[in-house]
Amino acid sequence: RSFTKLEFLTIDVTCENEGIWRLDGLFKYYADVGKYVMSNEETSPNMLQNLKTVHIFGLVKAISAVEESCTVEEILGKYQYGFEFIRFLLKNSPALEMLMISATEDVDKLTKKSFEVLFRFASRLLALPRASPNALVIIKDN
Repeated sequence: RSFTKLEFLTIDVTCENEGIWRLDGLFKYYADVGKYVMSNEETSPNMLQNLKTVHIFGLVKAISAVEESCTVEEILGKYQYGFEFIRFLLKNSPALEMLMISATEDVDKLTKKSFEVLFRFASRLLALPRASPNALVIIKDN
């Protein structure tokens, strides 16, 4: 399958009931697909050649009361597949102009630990290599 005409990609991972919807499960699926595509790049070397804008809603959220007892690294581990998916998009989208991640909470309402998780996540994202020299990575609050 090819996505050569894809210019805009919007992903919404918000959900009312976190017990039913697991963020890591959703992105694990996409990361597994990404690994498959990456291993078969010879057959579709430019599949994301026209992708210009990616908007992900709900990836960044306030941490739960249960997560407050976890370390920042443990919490970041829950974002592993989302991070790998974003890495794949940045690495394989030569026309990308903007990747925007919208938080589910206003940044000024985050706890100290939530803010530290957001800061480390953002730092890692900004350090990722990009196929497009013009690609902006933006994390915005509600």
